[in-house]
Amino acid sequence: MHRAGLSRAPSRGACSPSRVATDAESASRATARAHFQVMQHSPEQTNTRRSDATTASLRRQIERQQRILDHALDGILTCDSHGRILQCSAPVERLFGYSAAELAGRPVEILVPRARRAAHARRRNQYQRAPTPRAMGAASEVSGQCRDGHVIPLDISLSPFRDGDEDLVVAVIRDLRERRQAEAVRARLGAIVEHSPNGIVIFQPDGTITYANRAARVMYAGDPDADADLRGTALAAFTGTAGWRRLRREAIPAAARHGVWLGESTVRGPGGEQPVWQSVLAHRDRDDRIEYYSTIVTDISEQKAQEERLRHQASHDQLTGLANRALLEDRLAQAMRRARRRHRQVAVLFIDLDNFKLVNDTLGHAAGDQLLTAVAERLTTTVRREDTVARQGGDEFVVLLEDVRDVRDAALVAGKLSEGLSLPMHPHGEELVITPSIGISVFPEDGTTPEALLMHADAAMFRAKQEGRNTCRFYTGDMNEQASTRLALENELRRALAAEQLHLRYQPVCGGDGRACGAVEALLRWSHPARGELAAAAFLPLAEESGQAAAIGEWTLGRACQQARDWIRAGLVLDRVSVNVSPAQLRADGFLASVDRALGESGLAPRQLELELTEAALVGFPEHCRAVVDALHQRRIGLCLDNFGSGYTSLTHLKLFRFGRVKIDQSFVHDLVDDPDSANVARAVIAMAHALGARVVAQGVESDAQLRRLRQFGCDEFQGCLLYPPLAPGAIPGMRRPA
Repeated sequence: MHRAGLSRAPSRGACSPSRVATDAESASRATARAHFQVMQHSPEQTNTRRSDATTASLRRQIERQQRILDHALDGILTCDSHGRILQCSAPVERLFGYSAAELAGRPVEILVPRARRAAHARRRNQYQRAPTPRAMGAASEVSGQCRDGHVIPLDISLSPFRDGDEDLVVAVIRDLRERRQAEAVRARLGAIVEHSPNGIVIFQPDGTITYANRAARVMYAGDPDADADLRGTALAAFTGTAGWRRLRREAIPAAARHGVWLGESTVRGPGGEQPVWQSVLAHRDRDDRIEYYSTIVTDISEQKAQEERLRHQASHDQLTGLANRALLEDRLAQAMRRARRRHRQVAVLFIDLDNFKLVNDTLGHAAGDQLLTAVAERLTTTVRREDTVARQGGDEFVVLLEDVRDVRDAALVAGKLSEGLSLPMHPHGEELVITPSIGISVFPEDGTTPEALLMHADAAMFRAKQEGRNTCRFYTGDMNEQASTRLALENELRRALAAEQLHLRYQPVCGGDGRACGAVEALLRWSHPARGELAAAAFLPLAEESGQAAAIGEWTLGRACQQARDWIRAGLVLDRVSVNVSPAQLRADGFLASVDRALGESGLAPRQLELELTEAALVGFPEHCRAVVDALHQRRIGLCLDNFGSGYTSLTHLKLFRFGRVKIDQSFVHDLVDDPDSANVARAVIAMAHALGARVVAQGVESDAQLRRLRQFGCDEFQGCLLYPPLAPGAIPGMRRPA
């Protein structure tokens, strides 16, 4: 057997030396000697030299030694100086697949891979000339070949000895397959630990780091190759003060008592402190003493950020980023508690944007969202850092002012907010001027709960809208009753259409001679079960605000067309029926379809229908209105500009949209006899309308003096209670005024 064993494999470095000769090797030597004694003497010689008893004793010794060899974990094989196998143990038989009888006397190269046998023989001969003991693991791994041809990894120790004149070698053969499998498992586990996305650190009981995997090195040092820099470093240097305090006072003692601790902590790296989820495990030796600790840290920065985002979403408006109602009420409650202690006041400013719905209807919701975002930014930059700006929803905002010493301070802030919001804004490139209506309530005078203060500020805001918009009002006690009345009326209006409480009255239009000229205006009325008959002015603004105007307008249009067709079939002379169109109805996507449907279902000719539009319906997005008006012209439907003269853009609208008829606002008609300015405006309005080819209707005529003056100015048609009041359909007098 040569120095390198059965066959040399690539060297992996020497292992720690073991004993040169084991008990099994000694047994192998003894057995080998006994074998030689038996093999070298014939039976006749034995009989002459030894007694039968001695021979039997020797054979028992051989058998006993063989049993010892067969029960060893490693295989044991004895060779002579020529490399012939003299003896092998049962593990050798199991390892290589040969029986002992098959191996006896065969060269040891039979157990070497075929391609390496010649080289093995040469090295064995060299070894045999100067044999020396070699411990297990002292040389490189070798390979052996089994009977079935497959090659296995081996480690071999060699023990040369001399028995008389014969040099023998005992080889102890160890199968390395299990060890290589275990090493592979350890290598895989090491790779898993090293490349785990979680930081894994091993540290001594005194907190000294002995190992940190790649993730931990990046987390602690910002460098995946910083292992040498971390080993021997105190763990406290990478946890931050709070993190190490928790580890030292809570985590490590808990791990020592229970084996493991789990919880949130912090680590400190190049980027500063970051939150982690951490486990600490205590590892004990055979004597149950803590040998070392390990910790696994998981970066939860993104999780924490997501939790913060979710908390923010739960308490803030998604569009503007302002506080939502829940957060506002919480902050309002806290502000009220502080105000009680400091004997101060808290002011709540409820802000509603005037005519915001017009922006959505004309420019679209994307432009509306841009406008709301710009409003939020202006509100935030106007108030103090300690104040709260919230969005209630839609176009409603609330500003919470803390530490108010005088209510005049709240009014001053409201003025600044109104001034800031009134500056032009440019959503989608369109220049818009938005004005706010602001209501103010003050703690503790106007309420002692967040709900009461918000409700009262809302009521004050509604009063500001009622009194002309773009203004500010403080809460007063009677506003609650008005707000309750308004809410009740809104709910009742939602049921009015289905309950058939809405109906139409018709007011004839007269010519210059004061006789009905074959035209009527349909006027909406509500037969309220408790309030009696209500004119449109009493509930249509509420319908606009609550989103019911379009549905009510469509019903009015259909009903008026049907009534006009019924009159015509009854033989009445009717040139046209005029129907008012609300801004919401005009801007609705299905408006033209609703007009076609009303005409189609009634059978009324398009030329017999006239639609009355107000300036409010045309402001904001003239391109959209122009397209609708052009479509109405193509259908040969008449158009009338209502309340002409009440707005500074009336002449522009008259020119742009080509109205065939205009109505002078009744405010001018009412004062034209006694007020020279009103008379001059009425005269100018009539002249301008005629210059642009439009006929003029004066509405609200209540006296003969008004009628005479309007005739002098050249007005074409007249409407008012002097001539005819609004009438039920059956009371229309043949479209002619009685003589």
